[in-house]
Amino acid sequence: MKSLLGMKLLTLIFGVLAAFLLTTSGLPDVVTGATAKPAAAPKPKNEEPRRPAGVWLKAVAAGDQAKAFETAREIAGASSKKQIDSEYAAIFAKEGVPESFFTEPLNEYDFHLWYYAWILRDILKNNGVDDLKTDDAKLRKILTMVSARIARREAPKGLLPWPVLVWARKYGLCDRMAWLFAEFAYQIGLETRIVYLMNSKGVSPHTICEIRGEDGKVWTVDPYSGILLSDVSVAKLAASPKLMRKIWPKRPDWWKTLPNSICWIPAMPQDYRKVNQRLQTDLIPALDSRCPRFGEDPKARLKRYKELAGKNDPFETKLWFFPIRLMKIELKIKAGK
Repeated sequence: MKSLLGMKLLTLIFGVLAAFLLTTSGLPDVVTGATAKPAAAPKPKNEEPRRPAGVWLKAVAAGDQAKAFETAREIAGASSKKQIDSEYAAIFAKEGVPESFFTEPLNEYDFHLWYYAWILRDILKNNGVDDLKTDDAKLRKILTMVSARIARREAPKGLLPWPVLVWARKYGLCDRMAWLFAEFAYQIGLETRIVYLMNSKGVSPHTICEIRGEDGKVWTVDPYSGILLSDVSVAKLAASPKLMRKIWPKRPDWWKTLPNSICWIPAMPQDYRKVNQRLQTDLIPALDSRCPRFGEDPKARLKRYKELAGKNDPFETKLWFFPIRLMKIELKIKAGK
């Protein structure tokens, strides 16, 4: 943490934890909270034909940025100015993130993307989620994990709520818990969206998430309340006052605001970079299910979710602004502002 401490990042835990995660002395065991040596990724079968994908995975698991960057460049190539999506550039500009974000060489933020995705996959594996046979069983296990671990309280001001850090800190309110749950669900191959309940003043009193599978299955999940509804979409819940009263007996404000919800696809800022999109595409054939999920084109995720939700879905769904705002803060930290 030597360089980051000099930048006065103690007020922002992301910087502190990110630095600690990448030291050679050890990393937080995000399952138990203990400190342990970096866990090595399982050695790929037939490793030689799969190189450099296997090398990349082992480097990410070990926190070896230099080796991960080297193999990532070998797999996906470098960034270039031709890789800027004008729509994405406009979204980021609105949030105060410069266009150069899309063209910079692979950097620590890309590594955070890969490493945190790998950590989430490792948490699922270590908690037995991979051994379960159905998506419903996996989601119920994830809900138990999140509900048992996360204390329902707000983080101190200045602590950035990236999902893996919420898991590490063990506390967060409804929006943090919904995002963490959605990221776990995303890592097991499901599609996710964050749901802001909205009142007439444009204020959200509560946040939940909706999960969908390619087989048509849908779940509405409120991790904060410990609720998972199988075969119930947010639209179906919003149309059932009886069911809303049953699951939220003391929250009439939630009954009233759920029908006015706005939905968001929780893509990470680094997913908008084409170099990460290429990297994910090229890694999947070699690593298969062992590849942490990241770098999917956000517009493709949005389109896929809308298709799964169907034409009668009453809710507006957009790309989520919040992770981009967090990235703006990250960039300011790096610049020492």
